[in-house]
Amino acid sequence: MSHLSDIERTQIIMERERDGTKISIIAKNHNCASSTVRRVLARYHETGEITGGQSSGRPCALSSAEKRKLDRIIKSKPTATATSLANETLEKTGKRVSPRTIQRHRRELGYRPYHQKITKSLTSTQEETKTSFAQAHVNDDIKRWLFSDEKIFTMSDVGTIAWCKPGEPRPVHAVDNIKAHAQLWGVIGWNFKAFSRYDGFMNSNIYHDLLSTYVQPHTSKLRRYKFYQDNISYHKAQKILSWFEDNGIECLNAPSYSSEFNAIEYVYSTQQIWRSKLRACEKVISQQKKRWSRSNQVIVKGIIPGNRSITNMKQNEFDIDGNDQKNQLSSMKCFSPSMRAIIQARLDNIEQRAQQIIKFIHASSQE
Repeated sequence: MSHLSDIERTQIIMERERDGTKISIIAKNHNCASSTVRRVLARYHETGEITGGQSSGRPCALSSAEKRKLDRIIKSKPTATATSLANETLEKTGKRVSPRTIQRHRRELGYRPYHQKITKSLTSTQEETKTSFAQAHVNDDIKRWLFSDEKIFTMSDVGTIAWCKPGEPRPVHAVDNIKAHAQLWGVIGWNFKAFSRYDGFMNSNIYHDLLSTYVQPHTSKLRRYKFYQDNISYHKAQKILSWFEDNGIECLNAPSYSSEFNAIEYVYSTQQIWRSKLRACEKVISQQKKRWSRSNQVIVKGIIPGNRSITNMKQNEFDIDGNDQKNQLSSMKCFSPSMRAIIQARLDNIEQRAQQIIKFIHASSQE
């Protein structure tokens, strides 16, 4: 019974004694076994106490305070092995624990192994340039930006395992030189996207052909847009700069090694968030179909402010469930406010479409 708090034990007793709820339902509500509920009730009837009794077995190797210290140690040294963490714990707390114990507590704290990402180490001048660029465009309308990239795969790990919690930024390893090759080119914007494969290594001629083929037919609606692209030599070729000028698109002078400013770099992460939302909506639609198949009664009860329908379901039923929601919301914190706005707009759109589908299915079931 040690995993139940005093508040949970009180709730169990009230649900049984006051409300007469079945033990199986109480167990389900509190995510515990029915035998645990019976033991809580038996202890209350026998002793009148709510708190748990003396638990059997060996006490936990680390106290709550020591676990918090371990958490801080792992955050400060995410690539440390369990053995080195055990030595660090001994130094900080004076308690000797085995590497296996450290491994177990590390996972209990929510850490999972990931490969470090490789990023380019920057000089102070490059850092200042990036800051100036961000300050110059902080108030720009992100809906009038286009983002381009021609990289698909890059060297992304060095075989070193680093521990961090899901949704948190992964630790990076700075190197002096990065060489990468690309096989795909793409452009994305608020209401625009274009992707194409290409052969060989990218150069100004291939880049010019891609722009002419996939972007130029749409320049009538893209005039006065800002175009963000990597600060690489063939992007600054005279024929490329002339193309932007002729088509009325402003080519931004992006700082070196500034992929975090390029929204196309976040396509995969945002797709994961959108797909999780889509799965949650599909689950709700499926549940509503089952409900309506059992009853033809009208179940639409009202409208939530903000154009959210209540169809006899929980208010958060469209939300991502469990750990997925926690991890996805954590990953959104890594995005800039403008990127979060784009992601949230798409999430709202997915939910609105799901609501329309539910209303359509419900209307059809009433015919």
